Amino acid sequence: MEEIIKYIEENNLTKVSRKREVIYPRYYLYNKLREQAYTLHHIAKIFNKDHCTILHGIKIHKLFTKQKDRIYYQITEKERDLFGDKHLIRPLHIEVLDCEDLKTLKLIKKRIRLNLYEYI
Repeated sequence: MEEIIKYIEENNLTKVSRKREVIYPRYYLYNKLREQAYTLHHIAKIFNKDHCTILHGIKIHKLFTKQKDRIYYQITEKERDLFGDKHLIRPLHIEVLDCEDLKTLKLIKKRIRLNLYEYI
């Protein structure tokens, strides 16, 4: 996950700011690093924050993801494209139409179970 750390430095995501354009990518990256088994202390050190801030950011990320918050997805689109999670906002019918093999279909089935799609 050195690429994430490099990305954080290049995009100055450690700066003090309350703007959504800064904090939403941070929340996404807090969660991404946590998924990669980084400790809260280590993530806090990377961002120059304390572990409570990291916990709060992960909680907000999960809330926005669960609610399928369009603004959150829009602002974090660049990070999702770079680090994986593009499927989170694609409509189900597009995923099914783009499906080319059984493995991808099984992935779609798993995402449906996790309720990652919006239904029209």
